Parts: sequence; structure tokens; C-alpha cells
Amino acid sequence: MGVNGIYGLSGSGLDVESMVKVGMMSKENQLAKMQQTYTKNEWKKDAYLEVYSKIQDYNSSTLSTYKLSSNMNARTATSSNDLIKVTANASAPAMNHNITVESTATNAYLVGTNQFTSTKLSDLGISGDITFYIGDTTESGVTPATYSSATFTSNSNFFSNNSKQFHKILEDALAAEEDAIGTSNLNSTKTALTFDIYDENGYAGVVITYADIATLLADKDSTFQDLVDLINEKIAYPEDEDNAAVTITASYDSASQSLTFTNNVATDKSTVQVDVSNGIGGVNGFGNYILKSLYDSTHNESTTDTSITYDSDSKIYNLYIENNEGGTPAELATANAKEIKIAASDIATGATLYDLISKVNSAGTSIRATYDSVQNEFSFYNMKVGSANSITIQSTSDNATKLLNAMGLKSTRSGSDLSNVSAMTFAKDDVQYIEGTDAKVLIDGKSYNNISANNVTVNGVTYNFGNVTEKTSAVVTVEQDVDKIVDNVKSFVESYNTLLGDLQDMYREAPNSSYAPLTDAQKAEMTEEQIKKWEEKAKAGMLYHDSTLRKIIDQMRNAVSGQVQGLGDNYKYDTAYSIGISTKGLYGQIQLDEDKLRAALNDDPDSVYKVFATLKDDTNDITRIDSDNSGIAQRLSQIVTDSVKSINNVAGTSKDTSDDSQLSTLLRNLQTKMSSFQSMMNAFEESLYKKYDAMESTLAMLGSQLNYVTSMFA
Repeated sequence: MGVNGIYGLSGSGLDVESMVKVGMMSKENQLAKMQQTYTKNEWKKDAYLEVYSKIQDYNSSTLSTYKLSSNMNARTATSSNDLIKVTANASAPAMNHNITVESTATNAYLVGTNQFTSTKLSDLGISGDITFYIGDTTESGVTPATYSSATFTSNSNFFSNNSKQFHKILEDALAAEEDAIGTSNLNSTKTALTFDIYDENGYAGVVITYADIATLLADKDSTFQDLVDLINEKIAYPEDEDNAAVTITASYDSASQSLTFTNNVATDKSTVQVDVSNGIGGVNGFGNYILKSLYDSTHNESTTDTSITYDSDSKIYNLYIENNEGGTPAELATANAKEIKIAASDIATGATLYDLISKVNSAGTSIRATYDSVQNEFSFYNMKVGSANSITIQSTSDNATKLLNAMGLKSTRSGSDLSNVSAMTFAKDDVQYIEGTDAKVLIDGKSYNNISANNVTVNGVTYNFGNVTEKTSAVVTVEQDVDKIVDNVKSFVESYNTLLGDLQDMYREAPNSSYAPLTDAQKAEMTEEQIKKWEEKAKAGMLYHDSTLRKIIDQMRNAVSGQVQGLGDNYKYDTAYSIGISTKGLYGQIQLDEDKLRAALNDDPDSVYKVFATLKDDTNDITRIDSDNSGIAQRLSQIVTDSVKSINNVAGTSKDTSDDSQLSTLLRNLQTKMSSFQSMMNAFEESLYKKYDAMESTLAMLGSQLNYVTSMFA
């Protein structure tokens, strides 16, 4: 359109629009070439982003698998007893283990034994408010009961948690005894040390034999804690089973080097007595040597009636120590506990035991209430096992006290005979407290006490024994899971070949010079399907013989083919080839000889893990690995990290062009250049229109003059 918006008034017959288009044609061709260059570089950026995505996915979802010992050094565990379930992680040695579950961790459990004739509280003679508090752990405000105890604190190294010092004590004691009883008896069932443990109900005789001592010495890592574990086992299972009635256990504090005997019943009558006066074992050596360590110790202030003597003629130490200070019951900080309340008005309108259950179960503790509609009995239990989880109840109303006593609540382990258990007696404002129990197991001769769950992990093996109801043993066999390892190596070969194949295809795909990016004018004349097919061909070869891609491919191939030097000269399995992985074809694809892999695993069970996952940091840069001395998976992971940096430098890591990568910078510059060129084109087009406007005006004027002259001669 011209300056005046009208063309051809002169009658010149000129097609001004066409003339302007012709004049603009060369400029439009230049702009189209710029747009094609922009599109081509945009596609190239997309191609790099595809590489980035592939190697990132390979690293995060695939490659990390082959650095884990749980996958490349997998173990399988089986138990000879179905009640004891086992699993093993990669750190578990391939060997047999023996486990005996002495007792399982239990819930705090108050079982109702009195039958109710109705669930309506009013029918039970309850008319006023029911209020009481419950607490489930010390964190919720429970102050546990305190217990009578007698404590020895060593003034020598006997109570040391240092295995060398502990072994030296035992060896010196045995040496002192050797002359008296003869070497042949030092591994026998003869008594090395004996003493009696008393509480207010009876006593248990502790008898430790020379065979027991030999077992302690056979374990180079044994410490005084192991002797304490042995003492507890002897207390729980004394030779004279008729006297196994004490509620006392021994504990050891390595920090203070103290040995404590504790009565686990909290009453004002509980006592602890350790008496060695009736026989210490040995003649003049071992038992007396051990006793001297107690003689040389200090005692807790609450200990009373202490008698320690030394007979200089027979060189015998005798000790009698007793703690008569009774325990104290549990207390409940009601500010931190949960109040359970049913108002008198609700009771009057028909509130039931089920309403009480709802109040307890929604209070926000781990304590739950239940009602057995068959036996018509009400019970409480803590959902969590272990001695740290309790049921503590403090009644704060006469009606609550009446109702709780009417339940006939007895503290017991599930399955125990309740006929020999007395029901708890509740009094207003007093606290009744019962805690769960910890599990106790013996694994490979070593005791593990105070386990607050029915599972424990030792040396990479996890033992689950929640279904055990009585003392139960099992033999656990840990073996290498060869099939799983082989499957994982197969998976590695497949995933490696997939990624390398994709990269090789992109590197070797040649561009098609017959298909350039379409211009807007060309797209306007084509269908969507035609455009799609054209661009598929036009996008081919974006990374043809690209140097960044070539470097990634070469590094991947070298990572698999190179020796893992960090394993040292003593290892014959230090390459992928040595465990059955070899190259096939021209482009670096790999294949697995499964028989060779299984033979390597049989010969050296750790071979695959070492070849794949050995890790050594670069001494000059701790953020990088030492590729020569690290395993295949570690090398590939470092290659991914380096490749991401290279791609980021060339193309960035997203479609956004605001980063400082080479292609993003180029695309921004092209956008600026095209914008400037478009402005120049607009100005040039305007100048053409102005030129033709002037011509039209001139022709109009000449036409007018011609008409005037013609009229003069008419």
C-alpha cells in the first residue's frame, strides 16, 4: 500500500504490489536462510539434550545399581527353622550361623480377667465422672520405677572394655591356677568361679567353668561385656533350676567401668545380695584372682551390709554385699500424659465400654484398649514392643478406680497362664506401671540383650523372630546369590549396549543435504503430515561425527576394556574380560560368557564387585575418582559427570536459551540478527512504497496535464 493508500489512479497499469514483492524477494530469501540456520542449531541443541537425557537416565536409574554391593555382591540367607526369618546384605560373610532366641520382645499388656455383665457404664454402678491418665513411654511423662541395685566400680583394668586388657586378666588368672589343678583341666567343666545372687524371693547359683573361660578367650574381640552376658545367662538358667526365681540381672557400663546387679521389681522390699563367701572356685588362683578385682572396687552409696575380708594365710578374698534399699513405683507427669474422661452426663445417657475404648484409642498414644465380646473382658496393650514402651495408668477419680479394679487387669506376656498372676490393684492418684520386655538372643555364642524389637542385624544378617513363642534355635546359612549377580551383570551388558548403540547411531547418522529446514512460506503450502515427514529427514545427522559425542563413546569403551589396577597384582580378576565380558563387533558392543562369570564367582566370590565397584579417589582432586584404580561402574559414573559438563558447555541442559552454552549464545545472537534484519526489511519495503507513491503522483500530474492540452485542441 502506498502513502495515500491508493495505486493505479494514473492509469499507468503498473502492479505496484507485485513490484514491491519482487523488490523484497532477495531480502526475504536472506531472512529465510537465517531462520533455517536458527532452526538447524535449535535442532542440534535438542539432539545434545537427548544425549544428556540418555546418559543421565543411565546414571541415575541404571548405573547406580552396579556400584552397590547389595547387587554385585549379593547374599542369600536361609534358616533351618521357619519361625526365624533371615535376610543377608552384601557385607555378610558366606558362612553358617547359629541363633537361639531365648525370649522375644513383648508388648506391655494388661489382660482383663473379670467378666462384665453389661457394657453400659451405668449398669456397672458407675454414675460420676470417669477420669484417668495414660502414658506410653518416658517421653510422654512416665517416670519408670526405680530398682534396688548393687554396683561395683573397678579400680583396676578388670572391668575394661579393651579386649587385650580383659584377655590379660583372664590369662594371668589361669596361669595362677594352672599349677594347682593342671593344664588338662583348664578347658574342662570344673568350676572356675561361683557365687550366689539373692533377691527377696530366693537365689540363683552362678557357676562359670573353665570351658566357659576358654570360650571367652577363643574370641579375640571379647571384653568384660561378654563375661557379663555369660553371668546373666547363668542367672537365668542356673544349674539348680529349683532356685531360678530371682529377678536380678547384671549390666555393664564401659564408660565408668562398673558392674551392676539390679533387682527388676520396684517395691520397697526389693533387695540385691551378691555372696561369694560359700565358694569362689579354684584353689588359690582363678576364682580368687577374679574376686580380688571386686575386692579392689568401690561400691554405690546405697549399698549396705557390706563385708569384705582377706585371709592372708590362705590368700583368699571373701565378699558379701547387699543392697536393702527398696525400689520406688512409677510416676506419671499428667501434664505430658493423656487424660481419658467420660462425663457423668454421658454415662447417664447410655455411655458404654466402647465409648471408653474410643477415648483411649484416639488419645494420641500407642496404647490401645479392646473388649472381648465373647468373654466380656476389657484389656489394654501397647502397640510397640520393648521395655521402652509401657502402659502407665493413674486414676484421678473414684469412679475410674472402681472401673479399673472391676476389670481385673493382670500383667502378663501373651499366652502365659494367668491363674498364677495377681490382678493389679488401683487406688486413686496412685500409678500402676507395666513395661514391655526386650528380646534376648544368642548368636554364634554371643548374647544380645535389650533388643527392643523382634529383629536384630548382626554382621550383615538380619534375624526376624516375631513368631517365636518359646526358646527356639536355628542354623542360618549365608551364601553368595550367584544367580542374582549373574542377572545383574546381564542387565549391565544390555543397558550398556543400549546406551552405546544409541550414541553410535547418532554419531554415525549422516545428514541429508536434500532436506533443509522448511521456511514459513514452504510450510504454508504443505500439510501437517508432510511437514512432519520432511522434518524427520531434515533433522538427521545433527551430531554426525560430533567431537563431544565421539569423546563420550571412546571413554565408555575404554572404561569397560581397561584393567582395574587398584586391585593389585595378587588378583587375577581385574578386568571385565576376566569375569566373562568381552567386546563384539566394530562399534564397542559387549557380550557375556555366563559360564566364565560363574567360574570367577566360584573361584573368588568378591570378584564381580571388585571389578565393578572398587572406588579410589583421585589424590589430586577428591571430587573425582582415580579411573585407573577404580571399577567399571565407578569409571562410567565419572564419565557421565564429565559428559554432562561438556554438554552443558556446548548446549546447556534444557531448551531454555538464556544459559551461557555455545549453542544458546549462538541462538540468541541469531535472534538479534534476525530482528535487526527484519527491521531493515520493513524500512526497505517502506522505501519502495514511497518510491512508487512518488511515481504514481507524477503520472497522475502528467495525465492531468495531457488531458488539459487535449481539451485545448478539441
